[in-house]
Parts: sequence; C-alpha cells; structure tokens
Amino acid sequence: MTYAPTLIEQLSKDAPFLWFLYDRAKRSPRYKLEDFAHQAEQLEAGLDALGLAWQAGKPVADWLTPDDWGTPFVLATLGIRYQQPDLFAQALDLLNTDEETHCRELVDACLWHPEEDLTSWLLALHQHTSPVARQSAIAVAASQAQPLHDHILQDYCDDPAPLVRCQLLRYLGERQGSDQLGLIRDHYTDADPDIAFAAARSGVLLSDADAQDALTPFALRDNVHLPEALSLIFARASDPAQREFWLDKLRADTALPPHIFVYAVGVAGHPVGLPYLWDALADPLLCRAAGAAFSLVTGADLEDADLDAVTSDDIPQAASVQDWEDDLPVPDPAAVQAWWQDHQADFATDQAWLAGAPVTDVAALQRILQQGNQQQRQLAALYLHLDHQQPYLDCGWPPWRQPQAESTLPDAASSRTSGS
Repeated sequence: MTYAPTLIEQLSKDAPFLWFLYDRAKRSPRYKLEDFAHQAEQLEAGLDALGLAWQAGKPVADWLTPDDWGTPFVLATLGIRYQQPDLFAQALDLLNTDEETHCRELVDACLWHPEEDLTSWLLALHQHTSPVARQSAIAVAASQAQPLHDHILQDYCDDPAPLVRCQLLRYLGERQGSDQLGLIRDHYTDADPDIAFAAARSGVLLSDADAQDALTPFALRDNVHLPEALSLIFARASDPAQREFWLDKLRADTALPPHIFVYAVGVAGHPVGLPYLWDALADPLLCRAAGAAFSLVTGADLEDADLDAVTSDDIPQAASVQDWEDDLPVPDPAAVQAWWQDHQADFATDQAWLAGAPVTDVAALQRILQQGNQQQRQLAALYLHLDHQQPYLDCGWPPWRQPQAESTLPDAASSRTSGS
C-alpha cells in the first residue's frame, strides 16, 4: 500500500482529533452506549490506519503535532500495540502537569489494550518521574481486578505531587475498599482543596458517615469540583426532604452561577424541582442545560418527543457546566411544560427519579446503564455502586471495559482485543 506524505499528514491529524471527540463523548447526553462504542470504533479505525503506515516504515511519529490534544494517546497506544518502547517514551516526554488532558490520554491508551498486555507499560508509568505518568498508573489500576500492593500505595502516599495523591485517594474509594478509610479520613481537612475533595469523594463512595460534612463545603461555593460534589450530595440524600432542602439552599444562593442550580435540578432527580426550570428553558444562556436537566429526571428525549425548538444562529453559546452543553438541543419551553402537565402524575414526589425511573429500582438502573445516554449511565452506575453494592464503573472507560453493559454492544466492540 502506498502512503503519500499528504495522506500520512492527514491521518496524523485525524487520529488525535478522533481521540478528542471520543473524550468529549464520555459524559455527553448526546451519546448512548452504542453511539459511544461507535465513536470508539472510529478512533480505532484512525489508529489502524496510522499503524499500517507505521508498519510500512513511514515516520508516523514525526508527522504528529506534539501540542495537539490526542497526540500522547496516539503515541502511547501505538507503542503498546506494536511493542515499541520508543513510541511510548515519546508520549511520556510530552507530559505536562498543566495540560489537563494528558492523564486521560495515557489512561485511555492503557485501557485500549487487554489487561494482561499492560504489565511492562504500567511499570514504566509507575517508575516514571512525571506526576502525570504516576497519576495515570493509579487511574488505570481502578479498572483492574487486582489492588495495588501496600508498598506501591505507600510510595504514592508519600509522593510530593498533589495530583498523584489526589488520584490515589480517588482510587482508594473506587477500588481499594474500606480498609484504607483511616487514610482517607486523614485528608478530609487537607489544606489542598483538590486533595480534600478527593478524600471526601472517596469517603462518600465508601459510605463513611463523616464524608458528607467533608463534602458539603464543595457543594456550597463555586469551584471546579462543584458539579461532582452535587452529584454525590444528591446521590447520598436519604429522602425527598433532604433533596428539597438542598435545592432550596442552592436556589437561594445568589453567589452561585445560575447554571449550577439548573444542573443541580437534574442530578437531584426530585420532581418538585422541575418547575424551577421553566424560566431557564426560555433563557438563551441556560436553555440547553435546562433541557438536559429535565431529560435527566424524566427520561424524555427532547428531539424524539418533539420538545425541541427550531434553532437559529442567534442562540448564544451556553453558560456551560460541562464542555459538551453547546451540542445539546434547544428546548421548546411551551412543549416541555405541556409534556410535564401530561406526565406529572407518573412521577411520585416521595422518591428520586433518573431517566424516568425510580433510583431505588435496580432493574431500571441496569436498563439505564444499557440504554441510557452517557450522563444518565454515569448516574445509574453511581447509584448502583452506592446503594446496591455493585462494583464501581466509570462509563467513560472504553466500551469493552464495561462488563455491566456488554450485552448491548456490537460484537466488534464487545469482543475487541487490541492488536488483533
């Protein structure tokens, strides 16, 4: 096969950009599991094309732009796939603690391959001096069957880089279990807010009674952890009164950006909160988020149910909680409110709802995990983990790493093994 320089250059742009699209899809309500799997397969096609060029002797790495999002992912993935430490090392050489995508890129590169193929590559991450490499190694461990050994845990616990200790604390809540709860509690009041939040999050995942107090400050001020803190607060709410208390508290807090409250209505799952969205549905800056919040509670698909408006170029960019909100449909406020009038009686106010189902219904949560969009799936996974003792699942992992959803994947995605 002949590879012209212009073709390789295009492939070298396409593959990193396909990773960027895949990364955006991880939490987007625009994607259901099958759509997410298709996006992963598109990325795999880009990697295959570059891999064929590399096998033909083309200097693929020289054509990649170091500053492009996705370049470390491509280099690391090809390095693992073709057993090329030099390519993997080039990925590690690009790591920058100020670049927020680099950890996700390395994690995705590792998760792209079967666990049994990763031993030497994870060792290279563990031993690397870059905090991003070490952070990535811990994050990969959260998806694996075997816990980290005590001496590795201690090594990370002593690491001077805060982001490494943050990732360790998150891992302890997701994977290691309550035997490390004492270590987690020690960091609830850490002076570094990122470390304190990571500890509080893990405490909540482990159902520690003291974790709620540690988490609360992150839900009462505008900060980078606020959306995740609200998801955890409402997922741990013991009854509708507690959910309504939090909604009232957030609604009255004029210091918080209004899009935060709109987001909170969605993750709260409390039908009483839905009328709070009516004004936001008509606000050009908030309407997309309000439509997503309404769908998150009721399960109504704005486009399928004809609840979306005809968009125009004068709709401004959204006041986003998440970077994917600008891709969401613009709701028709009158149609949404009419839908709610017709269906309100179906939503009892004595329980919380997710995608039109009670969060106490395990079978319904499993269906959401299989059929819902990525935002709905992530919340369903959280409820299944917190309330129903199911293993922690990150719905942003590659589709073939999500055993609870395997039955809905096309054969090519569910049975895929890299390099085959």
